Amino acid sequence: MRNIEERFERFAAKLAVPESLQKECRIKVKALYEQMNRISFDSFQKYRLGGSFDRHTYIKGNFDVDCYFIFDDLLIYRILFSFIPNFYSNPINIPEMLFSELYYNLKLIQNWSGISIIRDPPYLHAIPIRISRDIKVDCIPALQPNSSSSILLIPEGNELKKVDPTLDEEALSEVNTFNNGRVTPLVRVLKYWNYLSGKKLKSYFIERLVIEVFEEVRFKNWVKAIRHFFQNACRIIGNDEHIPDRVNPEVSIFNEISEAKLDEIYDIFAFAAGAANRGEWEKLFGEEF
Repeated sequence: MRNIEERFERFAAKLAVPESLQKECRIKVKALYEQMNRISFDSFQKYRLGGSFDRHTYIKGNFDVDCYFIFDDLLIYRILFSFIPNFYSNPINIPEMLFSELYYNLKLIQNWSGISIIRDPPYLHAIPIRISRDIKVDCIPALQPNSSSSILLIPEGNELKKVDPTLDEEALSEVNTFNNGRVTPLVRVLKYWNYLSGKKLKSYFIERLVIEVFEEVRFKNWVKAIRHFFQNACRIIGNDEHIPDRVNPEVSIFNEISEAKLDEIYDIFAFAAGAANRGEWEKLFGEEF
């Protein structure tokens, strides 16, 4: 048992992104923000790193960063005002407008800043760019309706969606405190399993499932924790239990997934639960384990 526990500890540590790369990412994203604000005459009031990067649940080899570029309110009013004469004949698509403005600024600095835009428009959620060989950034245009609130409005297709990155950080921090900091390494290990399994479920959903399962359950050891997670994840997915959206708690995070897709995901989790019960760790975590 001790040998397996040590293997899990080494495996989890190996998945962590080196601090040097984290530091490089923060420096380059800050420089990117400053360059864009210089050429756009301060179109953006601020930026913030979010997603798994900010919560330290990203994994090496699958490292991308969410960065919210929050537009200055005055810029938005100027753009909206320019649309007023044609509003009825050409209604404003605010997400498209935000993407256009952010894309224009990224395009302007692309040739001399060392970044590259990975994919051309249209965009639904983010503009993916590469700022170095090892770092990909999802650039997300955002509005902040209330400066005293951490809620942001971001594009989701042709609509704006409310998000609050601080709520996920606080939830993970609480469950980590309850489990002596062991939940973050567990999330990394399970995200790697999800990656090997074809990434059938968004990494964010893996994180939310882990928090749900270990909110009131102690992490005793790796073997019990992995088995407990898969058993309870099967229960949650199989019963279509409600895991609330952080900003709109009446909405389940699984609402966006079709019933057929959820059935497929359940089968993958059920297979993993069986393999965990049999101690077939390489089958779950590959040759790296």
